[in-house]
Amino acid sequence: MNKIKSVTIIIGVSLISYFALNYIGYGGKSSSGSSAPAPRVKETKRTQEINYSEYGVVSDYGNYTYDTLGNNTIYASYIASGTDTTWLTADDVVEYYEKRTYNAQNKKIRNV
Repeated sequence: MNKIKSVTIIIGVSLISYFALNYIGYGGKSSSGSSAPAPRVKETKRTQEINYSEYGVVSDYGNYTYDTLGNNTIYASYIASGTDTTWLTADDVVEYYEKRTYNAQNKKIRNV
């Protein structure tokens, strides 16, 4: 059973970067009883990175998504707030989007 614990950490007095981190435990056997690829004990996974300008306003941000084995499956970065002029909402302007696919042996097989 995976246990997920979220922690938010602010780095730097000037709020240059903000990181939301997840601590995820991996390992054990799959539901079919087969061994999972190389169990990992505890890793820190960054789920979001927000960068601020020198004036303390958001300048850009990125989101990271992981599968149950801890592989980074999606990364998206955003460079502007959308038409609602509010950052971190669904209409923000995407600068870069990458989706990764892994095979049964936990090897990356596709980048889109």
